[in-house]
Amino acid sequence: MTPTKLAGLLAVAAVPFLASCMTPTEKIARGLDEYSLTANEAQAAIAEGAEISAAFLKKAASRGNVAVVELFVAKGANPWEMKDATGTFSLFNYAAIHCREAYLKICFDTQALYPELAEKQATAYVEFVISKLSQDPNLRVANVCSRIWEAGLALPTKAKMEAEQKRVAEEEARLEKERIERERKEALETLKELETSALSVRMIEEILAGEKKLSKEESSRGRVLIETFGEEQMPALLESYKKARQAFLEADANLNELVAALRAEGINTKLNFKILEVCAKNLLTFEEFVADLKEGNQTKCLARYGNEFWWQREAVLAAANDIFQAAGSRWLDLAAEYWRLRYKLTDYYSLFKIGAITPDELAARDAEFSGN
Repeated sequence: MTPTKLAGLLAVAAVPFLASCMTPTEKIARGLDEYSLTANEAQAAIAEGAEISAAFLKKAASRGNVAVVELFVAKGANPWEMKDATGTFSLFNYAAIHCREAYLKICFDTQALYPELAEKQATAYVEFVISKLSQDPNLRVANVCSRIWEAGLALPTKAKMEAEQKRVAEEEARLEKERIERERKEALETLKELETSALSVRMIEEILAGEKKLSKEESSRGRVLIETFGEEQMPALLESYKKARQAFLEADANLNELVAALRAEGINTKLNFKILEVCAKNLLTFEEFVADLKEGNQTKCLARYGNEFWWQREAVLAAANDIFQAAGSRWLDLAAEYWRLRYKLTDYYSLFKIGAITPDELAARDAEFSGN
């Protein structure tokens, strides 16, 4: 026989010998460590004098060995809170945290043996859950708390839990309402920005040019119609419209004064109006326009601004006036906002006149402009 085979046989022979040399408590410890301990083996070891410790109860619970846990408790282990030299372990807390129904049943079956401790531990657990509800309203512990109350434990906490659940639900509902309102306003603001940008592109050549073609009487008559409609049906929108119109008229007067002053200084205001127009059409700032011309990218500049600005870019850059462009940009923004609201009033007026929208629907739309 080779030395290797001999060593193997000796090792196999030593196993039952070593096992026979272990104390009953060591047999339980080994069985738990190797995940092999059965209830019958544990019962035999206990009959031989094995001591059940808090560590054994904890290890059996974590191994999912329900039969052994049940045996340990039947043999005197305290499932609510077990303290000894190996440490402290509460099977109840473990079962509650991990939602282990089998372990909870074991605990509730023994609550008459430890009434004060059972009440203390159950109450502490429910109080903990209540304290965490605001952080996580979806805690998966509702069944555990229900089982505790069904067992007649921690009953004073039931009303407290219900009150906290109601408070959390109301807080969630408030936050959800605020979120919806915030998103609604953001959507309206985004729509407003898109509408304003689109109007800025059309402003100089189309909208303002078209307005100038109308006589004062024609322009005034149209404005009176929609303003009268606004007073009767959409007061919030009318108020926003009037504010926007006043801001635009003031900006218009200021720009006219600035143009006169710049002309007196020899500034080419006609060219500056063209710059303002191409910036609006391309949705670019004056600074971006200047950067484009300085960059010297012929393809991009010809596509955006045309031949005049490309081939005469040095003269354009020399004549461009940042004071005029800042005032002109503000004038365009205020004009776009004014006309955006004016078109809103006009559209609603038209829909109302043909019966396509009801007064109640107008009131609902008007509410969107409250506080603007």
